[in-house]
Amino acid sequence: MRRVLITGLIGLTTAGGAFAADDGIKITPSIGVQESYTDNTSGAQKSQPDLVTQISPGLSINGETPRIKVNFTYQPTFNHFDLGNSPDRVDQSLNGAGTVTPFDELTVDFQANANEAGASGNSTNQAGVLIPTANQVLYYIGTLTPHFQEHLGDIATLDAYYGL
Repeated sequence: MRRVLITGLIGLTTAGGAFAADDGIKITPSIGVQESYTDNTSGAQKSQPDLVTQISPGLSINGETPRIKVNFTYQPTFNHFDLGNSPDRVDQSLNGAGTVTPFDELTVDFQANANEAGASGNSTNQAGVLIPTANQVLYYIGTLTPHFQEHLGDIATLDAYYGL
């Protein structure tokens, strides 16, 4: 049985919150600090109590303009194991999706996701669960899909897609 006690959480953003990079697009930087206590027990593993300092800087880009639609968040977490029972590490957290229309006939859709999880597949690094460094896998998924559409009068429409 694993026990985790979260002793503090601080979240900060810029003084005015988000700021606009363009009409309709907002960029929001943030930082979070958390101190946790864990007994680090998992299954038959012997308990190795530890205090963990977590610092999470983040960046969110959200909004829509006539040619861009974006929803992007990146927030890595630096984990410092205060008692030295595990090496320090950086956990990745990325989630993004959007559409760019460079010109009327061409749109490009994109998606990106990256996150650490337990290699055994039964726990993730979310909600205070601290996975031992030796048992982590970085999962990442990304797609890029350009779509070209040209209307050939009343005769036909040319649709071309490519997924990567």
